[in-house]
Amino acid sequence: MRVVRPATTRLRVSVRFEAGLKRLESAEEEGCIPQRKETSGRTYVRHSDRTLEKLTVEEAKQIDDFWSKRGVSKLQAKSKLLSLAQTRPLFRNLEELREKVEFLRECLPGASVGRIVSRHPLLLERSPEVVLECLLDLNQILPDADIAKMVERQPTILLRRTATLQRNLQTLQELLPDCNVERMVERQPVLLFLDSRASGSIAKNILSLKNLFPSSDVYRMLEREPSLLYQNSERVVENFKLLSSALPGADTGKLLTIQPSLLYSDVRRRTAVNVERLERIFARIGKRCGIEDGVNFVELVTSGSGSSLLTTRPETTESKLERLEEFVPDAVLRQWLQRPSTLSRVLNASHAVLDRIEYLSACKNCDTGFTSAVTMTTKKFCEKFPDFSEWQENKASKKEV
Repeated sequence: MRVVRPATTRLRVSVRFEAGLKRLESAEEEGCIPQRKETSGRTYVRHSDRTLEKLTVEEAKQIDDFWSKRGVSKLQAKSKLLSLAQTRPLFRNLEELREKVEFLRECLPGASVGRIVSRHPLLLERSPEVVLECLLDLNQILPDADIAKMVERQPTILLRRTATLQRNLQTLQELLPDCNVERMVERQPVLLFLDSRASGSIAKNILSLKNLFPSSDVYRMLEREPSLLYQNSERVVENFKLLSSALPGADTGKLLTIQPSLLYSDVRRRTAVNVERLERIFARIGKRCGIEDGVNFVELVTSGSGSSLLTTRPETTESKLERLEEFVPDAVLRQWLQRPSTLSRVLNASHAVLDRIEYLSACKNCDTGFTSAVTMTTKKFCEKFPDFSEWQENKASKKEV
């Protein structure tokens, strides 16, 4: 964790604040454990030069409720915040915390402050002036990026020197001349934390990808999946070979351009197994629908959104197919199985969207096709079928019974 030091244009931070922050960071890095002591029947917690009374059950409950109402839901995050309240005065002062949280909400519209606090609660110990100044600096060097989302994804970006971030951004732009680097760092802010060794590794990964996909647009692939920049290049090459073996006859380059995350997934133990299970599932349903040649599985997973089936649990895909078998006429299902792009679109739809197909199958004299029901927006579908919402509610109530 690094301290953002005041530049000439930045509001000056008091020496006392900087010294205190260094002390906190040092204690965190060294893993200091607060020491407890007994005094006149009460339990206290000593942290550095502060001695705090141990939280009562009622105080702990108030703190827990406070964070629950502000979007902190994970038990691990709540436990960390309660632990901080044992050692740091701010984290038991609910009035001051309320002001800090509201300040972050105003500065970061659209971001989940609960998620930010869960990921890096010590950010709350920064003064509002310093946080605001850091946000203004980020907005200056990344004018088209969603700064609020960047901070939500990587709160520690507010602890970095603006000059360092700007220098690293320039390095990325030099390494990726054909990419929208600003958009990439918005999705993966950690890219701005690179050092000289990391930049060398990124250059090596780019070269490795170009050699692996000579006929593909590597920069487009990187824009879709920026995390490929800091993956182990040897693992990427191994996964490419494993996928080529698991999907013989497939255009692996095309597939990975569409779904580049497969390059760093667990292909050997997960993706390859998923392929085998999916092939069996589609073979079974193809046979039931009377398709003699079977479903062209390779074409299915390399067309349109079909590649996402490789990263979806086979049980999920199978449950959707079983739902479709219940209420979709065999002729329509057979047609979908012979049109991979249409089938992949249907299987990638949520169960709520599949409800539309079930609803239409129960309607008589309906002129809307099943495929149109999947591609139609929720607003348009509900306008065309005003009783659909009531139908969904009745279905949900029957399930509960």
